[in-house]
Amino acid sequence: MHLEETYTGIMRVASNRDGKPYKDWREYYVDQSGLIMIFQSDSKPGKYAVYFFLPSDEYMHSSCGKLQIQDGKIRIETERSIYEFEEDQKCLTMAEGLIALDNAKLYFGNPDCMCICQKTMRLQK
Repeated sequence: MHLEETYTGIMRVASNRDGKPYKDWREYYVDQSGLIMIFQSDSKPGKYAVYFFLPSDEYMHSSCGKLQIQDGKIRIETERSIYEFEEDQKCLTMAEGLIALDNAKLYFGNPDCMCICQKTMRLQK
C-alpha cells in the first residue's frame, strides 16, 4: 500500500453495508476529529484503505474498499462496512495535529511516508 492523500477531519459514519450504525468499538470514533490517511492498495487495483488517527494513542483503519471523495466528503465502502469522513482543516489545533501525526509515525515507522504526510497535512494554528 502507498499513501495517496492526507486530510484532517471528522468521522461521521461507521455502519454496516445496510446503513445500520455500528454499536461496537467503532462507535467511539464517530464524531471524533483526527488525521485521515488514504492508502491505495498495490495488490488490489482501484482499492483503498483509510487510516484514522486521533490526537491521542488511538486509531482505527478500514479494510480495502471503494473510495469516493467529493465536496469535502470522504467515503469508503468495504466488503462489510461504510465509513464516512468530513474534511475539516480547522478540527485540530496544531498541537493536536502533531500528536495525531506522531501516532501515525509510531504505527507506520516509515519516514518517507511521513514526509509526504507532513507536506500535505493542513492544520489550524
